[in-house]
Amino acid sequence: VTPLADDKWRVKYETQQGCATDDYDAVVVCNGHYEQPYIPKIPGQDDWLNAERSIVHSLHYDEPSPYKDKSVLIVGGRSSGVDISRELQGVSSWTYVIEKKCSELVSDAQKRVTHVPLGAALNEDGHLYFDNTKAPGPPIDRVILATGYVYAFPFLQEDAVAMQFEGRRSCRPLFLHLQHAEKP
Repeated sequence: VTPLADDKWRVKYETQQGCATDDYDAVVVCNGHYEQPYIPKIPGQDDWLNAERSIVHSLHYDEPSPYKDKSVLIVGGRSSGVDISRELQGVSSWTYVIEKKCSELVSDAQKRVTHVPLGAALNEDGHLYFDNTKAPGPPIDRVILATGYVYAFPFLQEDAVAMQFEGRRSCRPLFLHLQHAEKP
């Protein structure tokens, strides 16, 4: 997809007969945005990771049985994080949830869950620490990142379309995530 000088767009695409090119007055991109996971680095993860421990994105989470009797850290307290933490109740040995709205360590031993503020760090000993305080619960065996997705438009060049999106969790300048604010 390439913008042209006359406010039109050139689109190159493949058909069964081969490559084709056409010019259009407008282009609507509807490729979705739940394909490329946002994978933030957790403080201390390099020291924490070893052959027995793993980090996956919620994109690759299917069901709770692989986490049976494991202590699991979920990074993200929004829809996916909440859904996964609920599924893990009664399956995992303990669940930790790092979430933005949490301001202090909050633990419920009966439910085997600890809510942890952003800024917590994994430690080589397997435990999670916040402000030099060890979070209640056992060492963490697995981490699930319920951190959302980044925009990916491999068919667009940022400079050519006057946008910023590569590796970002938002597109700029889009009005209501729908229409280019400067080139409607």
